[in-house]
Amino acid sequence: MNINALILPLIISLGGVVVGCASTSTSPLKPGSSNVSPISKNTLSDAGKPIIIDNSPTGVIWQLMPEAPGSLIAQGNGVFVSLVAPITSPKVIAEVGYQPYISVNGRDWTPAPSRIPVSGRSLIFANGWFYDAGEGVPPHNNTGVIVRSRDGVNWEEVYSQGRNPFTSIRYLNGGFIATGQYGLVASSRDGERWRQQQIKNVPAFYDADYFAGEYLLTGDAMALYASNNLTNWRNLSTENLLSAGPRNLQNNSDILLLQTDGYLYIYHDKKWTFNKLPKDDSRFNYYISKLSPSSEDFVVTNKDKQVLRSKDGKNWQTLSQLQPADRNTSCESRCIIYDYQIVKLPKMAVSFP
Repeated sequence: MNINALILPLIISLGGVVVGCASTSTSPLKPGSSNVSPISKNTLSDAGKPIIIDNSPTGVIWQLMPEAPGSLIAQGNGVFVSLVAPITSPKVIAEVGYQPYISVNGRDWTPAPSRIPVSGRSLIFANGWFYDAGEGVPPHNNTGVIVRSRDGVNWEEVYSQGRNPFTSIRYLNGGFIATGQYGLVASSRDGERWRQQQIKNVPAFYDADYFAGEYLLTGDAMALYASNNLTNWRNLSTENLLSAGPRNLQNNSDILLLQTDGYLYIYHDKKWTFNKLPKDDSRFNYYISKLSPSSEDFVVTNKDKQVLRSKDGKNWQTLSQLQPADRNTSCESRCIIYDYQIVKLPKMAVSFP
């Protein structure tokens, strides 16, 4: 199985969908109550209606910026960082890691003086640092590696003991969780000291989240696991999780969304429902995200270059039609990145109308 082929859509969309500023939460990783139920036959039901899209725009103007150099992008400390894979022959193993590019406006990019010793899979900004999780370069290939930087130029290695490559890193509940191939899970309070676990019989984890007092992991082989202490994991997996491949977990105060390649599972009031996501229409283009960790609105783009929003994962409104950015547009205020693109919410629009 080619793991890169499986995680590429997630890298392009989820890993590339980055909120412009990190969560300001300082709460530590701590135990919670067990609230999330398994996806089982007696709890999973068809939502019973198609996803509804309101074709009346709300008036907020979003702008579509020129492409960034690479698919992994994050913003913080006044700069944007984009990581670019080395260009080599398919028959040649890259001897160097990804090349960082730096921008102060989200439009004009400059390569950093040196590469970083990791093939990036996921890039975030949290607690004043950029974190990149992925796979070490030879002779440390097939090893999970995490590096971090304050400016995107100078990087330090904070973890290189993973038995398998990482696929994602998230900042959740005041701490970090990195997931990887063959059930690899690493957690840290401060981004420096890491604790590693491995859950058997899981080909790969692709994403993590924190909802209703529990940490959640989702991945291949219909995997869904939950824990309130990052030590003891409950298997919520089921044959009803119909899609293989990449996963996306998002939540607001009431709703948990589990998005797969072909389905959107919605957890509300201790009950799972699902919608089948059509592949050949203009509804969803890549993966759902949020404006900020505390936002109640889920947002997603579609193939018609519209921004859609929803509070329940079922009913979607057209928030805006993406407009080409003029030369004077930069990203010094709120930005979100979609599919290699930087999408800007204008300064005067401080909230949704």
